[in-house]
Amino acid sequence: MTPPRGASEILRERPKLDFVVDALADRARECCGLDPATPEAQQIRQRVRDRALELLDDWSKIANGLSQSGVALQYQTEVGSAQRLLYEFLNAELKNLPAQNQR
Repeated sequence: MTPPRGASEILRERPKLDFVVDALADRARECCGLDPATPEAQQIRQRVRDRALELLDDWSKIANGLSQSGVALQYQTEVGSAQRLLYEFLNAELKNLPAQNQR
């Protein structure tokens, strides 16, 4: 998934990425300095897990919509005119994206 246009590979690879979500969530729970068994640590883990799943699902929806429209997807503006997935926080182009892609 590393090449510039590898961003569309999420459509094939998404089912295999749950281990990444769990690894991020476990790391967040352990990095907060709390006993991992406490409710607070479990809450942190769940919030990170939910957000990571949401991001992967959003990425998949964007890639699927573009694929169905025959539009290529890349991470950033790197190769040709493919739609980019990632934008800097204050990038003016964000205003031109569909509302569902502005998260």
